[in-house]
Amino acid sequence: MPDAWLTARGFADERAGAAYDPSRYPGHGEGLFFVGVEGTAKVYAYALNADGSFARLATVDTPFALVAEVQFDRGLLWIVCDEACNGRTATYDIDATGTFAPTHVYARPANAPDVANEGFVVSQTCVDGRAQTFYADDADTDGFSLRSGTLPCTPGTPGWVDPEPSPTTSPTTPVLPGTGDGGPAESALTDASRGGLVAPASVVAGQPVTLTVPAADVGERVGVWLFSTPTDLGTDTATATRTVTVTVPVTTVPGAHGIVVTDASGAVLGWSEITVLAVPTVALPATGGDATLPGALAVAGVLLVAMGAGAVRRARLVRRVARPVFR
Repeated sequence: MPDAWLTARGFADERAGAAYDPSRYPGHGEGLFFVGVEGTAKVYAYALNADGSFARLATVDTPFALVAEVQFDRGLLWIVCDEACNGRTATYDIDATGTFAPTHVYARPANAPDVANEGFVVSQTCVDGRAQTFYADDADTDGFSLRSGTLPCTPGTPGWVDPEPSPTTSPTTPVLPGTGDGGPAESALTDASRGGLVAPASVVAGQPVTLTVPAADVGERVGVWLFSTPTDLGTDTATATRTVTVTVPVTTVPGAHGIVVTDASGAVLGWSEITVLAVPTVALPATGGDATLPGALAVAGVLLVAMGAGAVRRARLVRRVARPVFR
């Protein structure tokens, strides 16, 4: 991973007990090497120096029984497990503490067999809201060593290489149509425009929510909206780690909602699902005194995203599997 990317996000050097400073490791090049170890189910970050010495700077825990593959792609660390974990994949980003934390967990494509996929890659080209993915099966199950699927993507956003435009057209960032009051329209929240931000699985009504928007520039003012009924959550300035924070109205109806981030021109920077939880009930003691919560409010959520839906096409070496479906 490039030093510039790591330092911009405040990556923590566990060995030094401080923020990562590339100058501490002269001769290591321009980045760190990340390696997954199957036996420990962890990922490790190393500085490999020109004189043959090395230093371990970080250990990343995973939710899997083993690690079969790691990739750094579009500003995320992808950690892949094979049939030992039903073919699941997790993405990680650097959090506010400088450590790698999970952002999503994906299921394998719906029609893909649960096989020894120990290789994984995502195409950099975004076509019609989809990017090609490939899975390498080192067991050559049923005579197939390579299978393919797709992931949703947003053309024109950082990290994706758009197809060559025709002489009369050029790639543009999709803009959510207005509702008449400057807000985006729910009909525009499609698979093609989905993604582009990291949101928590849930938030309690009346509480702040922090979103990570990789496409936002540091210092950029962005707008945030809640759906299905368009609700303006206000604007905020993207921090150095590209996060923005807004407050969900206490009057929000509990349940599943969509949360959308746009730039000043109305171009969508990303959207995702989020569950709004009801404000917890406060019980008052019968004999007076302070109000107390009847118990600890525990909120836990994991966004499981199934990566598949469609037909499987048999080929000599490549079998196509369904594109992902978000659940």
